[in-house]
Amino acid sequence: MINALLVTAQTSKIDIRFVQDTLTVKPGETFSNFLAFKNKSDREIVLRKYKDNANENALLKLPDSIVLAGGEIKQVPIKFFANQNTIKSTSQDFSTSYYNVDSSDRNIYATQFIVLLDAKSGLLLETPYNELYLRQFSSSAELELRTINSGLVPLSFKLEFEDVPKGLRFDFDNNEIVLEPGQNQLIQINATNVGAPSNTADFAVKIKAIDPHGKLIAQKNIRIMSLSHNRNLVMHYQDIYSNRPNVLSLNFINANNFSSVQLAGSGRYQWETKKEWGYNLNLNSYLKNESKYNLSDTYVYLKTRRWYVHLGSVNENYGFNVSGKGGKLSYNLDKNKTVGITAIDNDNMLLTDNHLWKRGGYTLAATYRDATAERENLEMVLLNAQEDYSQLNTSLYTIKKNLIHKMGHWLTADAGVSYQTTSKMNKQQELGYTLGLNYRWKSAVDNNTAGNLSVFYGSPYYGGFNRGLFVFNGNGSMRISDKESLSASVRFQSNKPKFLNTTLTNISFGRSNYSEQQNYELGYRVKLSEQLRVGMYPYYMYQSMASQIAADKEPQITDWMSKSYRAKLLFNLHHMDHSMSLSTDHGYTSENTSGRPTAPFYSLKTDFSYSFKQWGLTAYYQHNPYYLSDALVNVGKKEYDVFTIGPTGAFVGLENKLSVNYSLMYNYYGYNKSENYMLNIYGRWNVKNDWAFTASVNYGVNKYTLMTRYNPETGINYEDPIIHWGDKDLYTSRQIRIGVEKKLGRERNSSVRKLTYICFDDQNRNGIRDKGEPLLSDILLSINDLSAVSNKRGEVNFNGTVGDTYTPEISNMEGWTLLQGANSSVLLSKNRKHPLPLVKTNRITGEVKVIQNEYIREGIVNMSGIQILAISVDDENVRFQTSTNNVGAFNLYLPEAKYKIYADVSRLPLHIENNEQHISVVKSIEKQYLIFTSKDMRRSVEIKKL
Repeated sequence: MINALLVTAQTSKIDIRFVQDTLTVKPGETFSNFLAFKNKSDREIVLRKYKDNANENALLKLPDSIVLAGGEIKQVPIKFFANQNTIKSTSQDFSTSYYNVDSSDRNIYATQFIVLLDAKSGLLLETPYNELYLRQFSSSAELELRTINSGLVPLSFKLEFEDVPKGLRFDFDNNEIVLEPGQNQLIQINATNVGAPSNTADFAVKIKAIDPHGKLIAQKNIRIMSLSHNRNLVMHYQDIYSNRPNVLSLNFINANNFSSVQLAGSGRYQWETKKEWGYNLNLNSYLKNESKYNLSDTYVYLKTRRWYVHLGSVNENYGFNVSGKGGKLSYNLDKNKTVGITAIDNDNMLLTDNHLWKRGGYTLAATYRDATAERENLEMVLLNAQEDYSQLNTSLYTIKKNLIHKMGHWLTADAGVSYQTTSKMNKQQELGYTLGLNYRWKSAVDNNTAGNLSVFYGSPYYGGFNRGLFVFNGNGSMRISDKESLSASVRFQSNKPKFLNTTLTNISFGRSNYSEQQNYELGYRVKLSEQLRVGMYPYYMYQSMASQIAADKEPQITDWMSKSYRAKLLFNLHHMDHSMSLSTDHGYTSENTSGRPTAPFYSLKTDFSYSFKQWGLTAYYQHNPYYLSDALVNVGKKEYDVFTIGPTGAFVGLENKLSVNYSLMYNYYGYNKSENYMLNIYGRWNVKNDWAFTASVNYGVNKYTLMTRYNPETGINYEDPIIHWGDKDLYTSRQIRIGVEKKLGRERNSSVRKLTYICFDDQNRNGIRDKGEPLLSDILLSINDLSAVSNKRGEVNFNGTVGDTYTPEISNMEGWTLLQGANSSVLLSKNRKHPLPLVKTNRITGEVKVIQNEYIREGIVNMSGIQILAISVDDENVRFQTSTNNVGAFNLYLPEAKYKIYADVSRLPLHIENNEQHISVVKSIEKQYLIFTSKDMRRSVEIKKL
């Protein structure tokens, strides 16, 4: 046992240190350093190894002991190979220490150096294409993002999207991803544009991988566009990641009770690094109305590396609704920590001459936030709000803290306290509080096996959003096979809010003051095929509520309860251009004290949607109440049936310049025998120089056969008033909007010409379109990663630059490919039309089959993404490729010819034994199946020093 003092600062007569204190290495390379010893005394010393981790896995090791003469300096080498045994993290220290055998010297001489792994060679984000095209009807598309760890150490990260415009939504499982070295994972992401019509979509988005320390470790740029018949090739690929242009619009609006002119706009401008200013504008001028004007939802902001300043309309969620006009100021203390203040007048209108829109009062808030791109470590809010309209003064303090963030485990806690008082004339005060915990868990082996447990409680007089709310929510899911998963959930929610006695609360008739709901659910989901998914979810639901309903001058108190046994069935089918979703929820209600209707009874909820290319159909049907609150409108115990159905669609014409979206809905409400018809149309016509004309119509007709009315003198009227279609009291609603829009962007390039490809079925394979050979629609052509689809005339239009040569690639949509030997390249000097002879291909199927390594317990689970390449024997420039699915299977579409087929497994530890296969594709052979036999090459490697 050695009792010694650790010495790291070299102040004694012995000096020991590594020559280089930091090294940056790449996988698969060797790296080395030198350990230098210096004897500052005039006598000989002997040093022996004390503790050491540097020699582990070293090719050249440090000596166990060393002799130094008086005043002598020695250097000894240490060398490594950068593999998984040596490098275990992106930042790793290698340390060693020695002690003097002379017992009079009790010091330990320690030193270390740091090795940084080159992160650029670690995580890869890959997508099949650099463009993602939204379907014309649903404005959605599926994005396959493959994450590959090509480094030496495990990587933990989450995905983050940047520069996402308003209206574009990404849906995916955003849990933390953990990849072992060499592992890859396919992430399914659904992109939906809920903003502008799909044919106008053109977004540039950055997909970022952020590690637990908030560091960017990988990035992928992708362009999300509508699939149209025209594409502009002049703008270079990197240009799409510059700023979106400013947009200004002038609109005339005519509605039931007002007409107005609206000036709207939005935009932003960036200069230098992380410096940006932007604005939003919404100004309305009313015609023949009591109100003349208002300015709302209008603001300007300035953002730099440290500061953020926002002036104008403010909308924030601080656990309390902060909405009004004023300003925000925030300052970044460092990369993760931010302090800010918000001060607003509670009036939402910046300018108006109508006092009815003025709420009055103010809100002040101070915030502190410590957060990375991956998680929030700490957030605190201190707030005071004086609300004139509710006669309440609220002081609120909330805190949210991340308690645990380990591999696969997350625990956060939040708490808040509030103090509310009423106006001075009727002084009341109440103290409130809220507490909450949220725990998430995920399996390190299977991302689909995960769970969540959350508990929240807000006292009845709490001044924030959780007033009187208690929630217990537990759920979990587990994958039982590649195609099947199980789930379970328990949810309990109780709402018992209380309010201070003010003028506002005294007039709140019909307000529910108590409700409770319990759900206990099991789930089973199965993927029957690539196109069909089915889910079954049986559950038990308990509900109770107490409410006040105005009746005969005094509130009528209702206290109801129901118990139901239910089962939900889900069907999702996607095939080619067809998409269908069906959800049915069946229930048996054994008890229902409301008596609307009398228990027991059967109830049903059905949601249906279907889409095909540019049109679709949606429908909804409900028989008998589902929620207990549904009985509130079922006065007189009428039949409770709700039915909705209607078509939806989109139209594109005039060479993609004109677009129209529409929906027509019919609604029937059995509990009051009323009908409703609603028409919604949106149209846009793009004209020259980035101008556009827009129009929208929202028109509804409501026909009432039974309408319950309340009279303060006589109470509720249960009579059935008869209202005919010609009656002047028939209720209609309308809003008609006509506008003109201008995009302020780049000037057009005067050297642009139009290139039109004409796709046709070359049935006799002579390269010329002969009489009777049909034109082909829906053929996808790509040039420089920009794609367009042929219209009904077989035309695909590209705008290109004079002097450039363009060669399209034909995606194998339904098995079409370019005729072998046909020339598709065009040198653009003027507007050109170029025929494109296409021929039908044959499908070749196959698989990459892995022979299991006897020394490796677990095989390669995911075989997706292996590239399969077919090269023509007659012309090596003629090539076709595809990729495998998760089990290694593939489909390859080839025209008649002889081919050499290869499988590229360079990203996986596999070796293909038969990696050059020869086939002849002829029509007479209907089915050909290829098998690539591969060996798992993972094994233990021992390195010996010679």
